Amino acid sequence: MTASAYAEFFEKGDLSEATAKESLANSKYLANESTASWRRLWYLHSLTDAEFRSLSADVFQRLVALEYVSEGELLHAVSMMLSLASQGLIAKTSKQMMVVAKKVVKDSATAGKIDPGSSGDRSGSFSRDMAAFGLGFTDRNTKEFQDFFAYYRQQQTSARLTAVRQRSNEWMQLLEENPKIWAKHLVRTVNEECWFSEEAVFAFVSADSFVNVLGKVPAPTIEIVQRAFKERYSHPHEYSKWKLQELPFLQKVHTKLSGKIKSHRGQISLSMHSLKTWFLPGLEMMINDLVAFQSQVGNAPSSSAGS
Repeated sequence: MTASAYAEFFEKGDLSEATAKESLANSKYLANESTASWRRLWYLHSLTDAEFRSLSADVFQRLVALEYVSEGELLHAVSMMLSLASQGLIAKTSKQMMVVAKKVVKDSATAGKIDPGSSGDRSGSFSRDMAAFGLGFTDRNTKEFQDFFAYYRQQQTSARLTAVRQRSNEWMQLLEENPKIWAKHLVRTVNEECWFSEEAVFAFVSADSFVNVLGKVPAPTIEIVQRAFKERYSHPHEYSKWKLQELPFLQKVHTKLSGKIKSHRGQISLSMHSLKTWFLPGLEMMINDLVAFQSQVGNAPSSSAGS
């Protein structure tokens, strides 16, 4: 079993179905012809010469054909190819393999095949200890792999930004239809898709459109939005500078919503009362906290928030 599987077993006394399947899939003793070639190649010293030649050639071909879409598989394939090249076990030098690997990433980005991550965390069971699917990346501490990893992250960040921009449009439509699902994406939770929990999604949302929606939804929806905002913007710190990219949006929302409420004539609805007496004061406190944080870190990132 993997280290994470042992940790789960001794902590809970049992294994989840997902962990059990992952442990079985990673076992070299259960590998067969249907096991992914990169998984079999990871257990390098259990292979015959013929198996090694076949598997290393297959992994290389799949890599350059852009078949490794998930982050975990791509990083495993590249780390193994770089390691084999450095040991003289394939017909590529380390420098040549690095050129190939970076071209694969560049081509994947152009083709829209870079895994942007599905829930704030990256996919492919990637973990911060440089492993995926319970297996550590081969020679993960070498300069070659670290250089490649930095390049990959740069390209992936750009791809994720594009994905966030695209997803923000359809996500905003959920605010009226299903506010609980809408709010779920703003705050990190365990084992849930939280697409924008650490992304400046409001840098791509029109403040006018947002205020118009808030003016139409009932009080319970406003409460859901308020609670999500409160959790999202509480305790800004060094590792959440991205929140400053959303500050202009929040300021515009406050200004426009205040104007909308002031210009209203006649009896107000419960929802508008909630906006006036609860939502706006809470939003002002969040803005003040972010402004104070902004003064601490210096200049704020530029924003592309809609007006």
